[in-house]
Amino acid sequence: MSKPTEIESFDSLRASKSLVFTSKDMLRLRWRPFGSIQSSVYVADDLSTITSLSPYQQAAGIETPFHQISTSPATEPPVSSITVRLMELEDWESDWVDAHEPHAQHDSGDAQWSTEPRTKLMRCCGQRRPYPPAPLLVQSAEGGFVTVHDFVTQTHEWLQPLRKDILSAMEVTFGRVYSDSQLYLALIALDNLMLVRDERPGQVERHWERVVDHVRRREAEILRK
Repeated sequence: MSKPTEIESFDSLRASKSLVFTSKDMLRLRWRPFGSIQSSVYVADDLSTITSLSPYQQAAGIETPFHQISTSPATEPPVSSITVRLMELEDWESDWVDAHEPHAQHDSGDAQWSTEPRTKLMRCCGQRRPYPPAPLLVQSAEGGFVTVHDFVTQTHEWLQPLRKDILSAMEVTFGRVYSDSQLYLALIALDNLMLVRDERPGQVERHWERVVDHVRRREAEILRK
């Protein structure tokens, strides 16, 4: 009997220059980053819609408590694990430095600098220099491929204690405070998540249109190979 093919990780496939895409089922999620899964995660009937939605977590007490896409692979091809970062947090430190270094002075009573191994602004305007959290390793709960449910449950749990930092990072980057209801997760790159900001009419709708266009382009690329 032949040995089952081992499922590779997202990172190893990317390192070998292999293409890894977010699955179509995963892209149907309309996912707000904060709050319970039941109140924050919905599934669109198709990739482009934001109005025809079903709850990802169904009513308690039924035989199948989660939407049918929960068992689908999170990626195409399926992978055994995904190292996840949120770009708003990854950019927080550099954006904070850009915002504070122009007005921070070495002899200021508020600004604090380190000199080893190089001069570095550590504190300004009552704020410590921020650093991104450790990335999250999403793994298959069953030892096979990462499912939509694996990704949703593990990533959503990771995001909850980071809420304050995420909103602070966005305030530094965009110069304004966002409410929880104004944010959605963009899922085109599962290793480098980003937040979609719902701050102007039609902004979120345009994001889903870009998702549809992304899927069309990648399918055309696959057909050409």
